[in-house]
Amino acid sequence: MGKLDGKIALITGGSDGIG
Repeated sequence: MGKLDGKIALITGGSDGIG
């Protein structure tokens, strides 16, 4: 995972939580 939707990135474990 990388930069998704911010909050979604946080939930899925994205590298950027502020995508």
